[in-house]
Amino acid sequence: MRTLVSPAGIEISGTLDTIEGVALIEPELDQHTLNGRTLDLEYAGGTSVLWGTQKPQSNSSGIRIFQDEKGNNVLESDLCWIDEDAGITEPQRLFPIPGCESASGSDSDQASLGPYDAGQLQDIAGLIRDGANDSCGYVLGLSDEALKREGYAASDVKNIQAKSEFANKVVADIAALIERRV
Repeated sequence: MRTLVSPAGIEISGTLDTIEGVALIEPELDQHTLNGRTLDLEYAGGTSVLWGTQKPQSNSSGIRIFQDEKGNNVLESDLCWIDEDAGITEPQRLFPIPGCESASGSDSDQASLGPYDAGQLQDIAGLIRDGANDSCGYVLGLSDEALKREGYAASDVKNIQAKSEFANKVVADIAALIERRV
């Protein structure tokens, strides 16, 4: 059976959702409760969840956000799958990149490059590689102290590292497609 995983091969736990809740308080007032024009609240230690308000979170492009078992966020468009029963242990894209799927219904083992020629795909691979190096390289090159100063959590760094590794895998896959085609 196929299992939904991140590009790093970590099992997906679910969607990242926003939900409202009522934080329960101790309602008794005493002389120390009033603090100017506000109340000093004593929380009762529970929350009443308002299930009707649950909504999945998405990025600015409207793509849903999932979370893996290690707490890393994964965009729906980056989801992968594995099938250990079938011996497929390397993450496979759930939504393949258009033009990079294998040719189907053909006796040929030659990959389809869609409307792109080898030169165009090399340019695309270069853009992916350069973009990943520019955006991920900065963060991955920071010291632990600098990461904290910049506001990055350990899970952010792991997610960026996974995306960098995934970008490198896509570049390698494009190179393999070109090699089979040429």
